[in-house]
Amino acid sequence: MICLGVILYADDILLLAPSANALQKILHVCEKELDWLDLTINVIKSLCMHMGPRFKVRCSNIVSIYGNEINWSKSIHYLGLY
Repeated sequence: MICLGVILYADDILLLAPSANALQKILHVCEKELDWLDLTINVIKSLCMHMGPRFKVRCSNIVSIYGNEINWSKSIHYLGLY
């Protein structure tokens, strides 16, 4: 079994997690690594999205290590696709 939690393509990062809590933890790990490379996540362009049977459950926004919130969205636009 292969578990993919981070998918990279050019300058885009897709984080996949089984829960909002797990996503929060993965985001912090990624931010620490990016900080080491002198890079940051643009939280203005970033979104979170639920999938699966609990997609309507309301969650708190994901918060970066710098205190910036990443909002939840019902759809995401990526490479011309929704």
